[in-house]
Amino acid sequence: HDIKHEADEWTEHYMKVTHLPVHDGIVQALMKEAYVMMNSMFYKTIDDFGGANYEFIRAANAEARKDKVVVDIYETYQKGMAKHYFDAMDYFTENILKDNEEEYVHLR
Repeated sequence: HDIKHEADEWTEHYMKVTHLPVHDGIVQALMKEAYVMMNSMFYKTIDDFGGANYEFIRAANAEARKDKVVVDIYETYQKGMAKHYFDAMDYFTENILKDNEEEYVHLR
């Protein structure tokens, strides 16, 4: 699978769960998949990348949330998807990644 196919498939699955609360297990399983895809992409494109740690994801999510282009991309798929995604990724970052950084930063 190439990254575009993987991302498209992920998006198809995610659009089916945006009615669920962000802390729901199904939503969080998809956040883990999104994290692994991002981490993998960064490992391939950034020299000496050490993994997307808690601070990295927190900062990236905060920036993306304010980026109109990024928000519009999510909203093109489904109205309300951007906020749900960013809230779900914030939840993942605070409740899963934060205490499991050592394990997660190596996932590709």
